[in-house]
Amino acid sequence: MVKNLLLDIEGTVGSISFVKENLFSYAEKRYKDYVEQNYNSDEHLQALGNSPESALSNIQKLHAEGSKQLHFKHVQGSIWKDGYQKNELVSHLFPDVIPAIERALQSGAKVYIYSSGSVPAQKMYFAHTASGNILSFFSGFYDTNVGLKTESSSYKKIIGDSNPREWLFLSDNIKELQAAQKTGLHVGLVVRPGNDIVSENDGIPVYHSFDYLFTE
Repeated sequence: MVKNLLLDIEGTVGSISFVKENLFSYAEKRYKDYVEQNYNSDEHLQALGNSPESALSNIQKLHAEGSKQLHFKHVQGSIWKDGYQKNELVSHLFPDVIPAIERALQSGAKVYIYSSGSVPAQKMYFAHTASGNILSFFSGFYDTNVGLKTESSSYKKIIGDSNPREWLFLSDNIKELQAAQKTGLHVGLVVRPGNDIVSENDGIPVYHSFDYLFTE
């Protein structure tokens, strides 16, 4: 029986296009101003370069690479926080997500998020959805501070001493699912509009929607 639901964000509960076309684009347009205004007081910026110019150059390079580097993700998250607070950003959720989470909670399960985005950025995402602030739905948030999502050791840290067979991890990334599977978790490949086509799912169950999650 699944007692813990672990969810990815991009391509799983929210669309990839929102993240790439809205969030990433929003940050890209504001890196220069953010560095100029915050370099002297932001240790993450200082870790990205020994001057504002070098930090900005490295940020732009990491952005182009789609990097998950921690200091870079902090900068992105800080820019997004400002956008959310100004109501310039509203997070996207697929319409089947909130009903599925509510069913999970009603069944007694707990729901967690594991994303490459920083925990503060994750919380911003779920605090500013079209349905309002849904942070109360979640029992915990994890980012790459526990390890890369493609490493099985990361999932061992997340589940701790609990039974891995009581966990279900849903993601659009087959390598992440394989890593979680090695730890003993149940896993599911999420297929959403705009996601990359996965030619081989390695026998992993496929979810085209969350409509049947926690319905039994």
